[in-house]
Amino acid sequence: MNIKDAILKNNALSKLLKICDEERFGKVYIVGGFIRDHYFNIRSKDIDLSVEKNSNILANRISNIFNAKLENSMFSTHSIKSNQIKIDVASMRNESYTRPGSLPKIKLTNDIRGDLIRRDFTINSLAVCLNTRDIGKIIDPLDGLSDINNKILRNNHSLSFSDDPTRIFRAIKYSNKLGLRIHPDTKNQIYEYKKFIKNLSSKRILNELNLLLEDDFHTNFKYLSKYNIMSEIEKNLILFTDKISSFNKLPISKLQKIYLLTKNIDEKVGESLHNKSPDFFEWSESIKLNHMYKKIQFNKYISSSEFYLSLKDFPREFLLFMELSEDRKYIKKQISSYLKKTSKIKLYINGSDLLKLGFKRGPVIGNILNEILLRKINGEIKTKSDEINFALKKMKHNLP
Repeated sequence: MNIKDAILKNNALSKLLKICDEERFGKVYIVGGFIRDHYFNIRSKDIDLSVEKNSNILANRISNIFNAKLENSMFSTHSIKSNQIKIDVASMRNESYTRPGSLPKIKLTNDIRGDLIRRDFTINSLAVCLNTRDIGKIIDPLDGLSDINNKILRNNHSLSFSDDPTRIFRAIKYSNKLGLRIHPDTKNQIYEYKKFIKNLSSKRILNELNLLLEDDFHTNFKYLSKYNIMSEIEKNLILFTDKISSFNKLPISKLQKIYLLTKNIDEKVGESLHNKSPDFFEWSESIKLNHMYKKIQFNKYISSSEFYLSLKDFPREFLLFMELSEDRKYIKKQISSYLKKTSKIKLYINGSDLLKLGFKRGPVIGNILNEILLRKINGEIKTKSDEINFALKKMKHNLP
């Protein structure tokens, strides 16, 4: 199927074609991902439009057609979102950067070629006209189609990674997702300009890392390690990548992937990340949890209550992951037993019940409830009556 037929057969785009012919919008193009994905035989969920004039009015019209939410940004970009569609409408523009990693300064234009050249990679710098007179006409100023055919990832110009270092993360994502070979010049520029990653805000970095945690995350992060990119975020942030390929097809969450990647990172690196920005909480907390886990003195003969005390401060999601990843069989079995028991064991009484029994408010309430829970885990206490009798016994002997 050629690109024109792909546009005509797309439900969302076919509804937009009449609007695109309105004179007040000038030329309207579909750009970027939809075209790229078409040539890689991937069904694209997102639609990006580049328009000569009145992008805000076009976005409003589209929002009304689909009865979808409209969000406007400061860069003359408008997003239309619903459960069925995601369409971005942007004014054609040129961009300039005052320093490496800064947000761009925008100058609106009506030059589609200039709008395409300012983008990240040649494979994303394609446009197809949606106006009836020229529908299906491809604009390809940087030979992006040739790079698609040859499976090459090439950035648009030599300062691309300097202007926007997030493109380094995207180079890894696209090369792995689409099976592309990174052009030697582009590869050299990754090494040359990765130092500017430190100029990015933590939010921009985390957004890119979260995208890399999707899909083929183990290959993505192996390449991050290969280019030593994580150390540009924080010195000695060296990821664990030795065995992560074995987890790629397992249904683990984003947070559990971070637990895995931070398995062998020095505790001080986690503290430094935490001090750098609260945005890095998931990463710094994962490093902390991994170190807490390593300090546990496991043995085969530990009681259920002792094991509970060792693990009670760990999030359940972390323990579910350790159950999956633990190599020592007896510990894996202990964690599994712990998770099953703690999911079923609930106390019949609470702090209010202890107050009614005559206990005074204070730490003693929590201490009693914790001791009842430990004895319940060990099987020494089973019923509500057992719990009440134990509490009364503690009160009688004044042993809170």
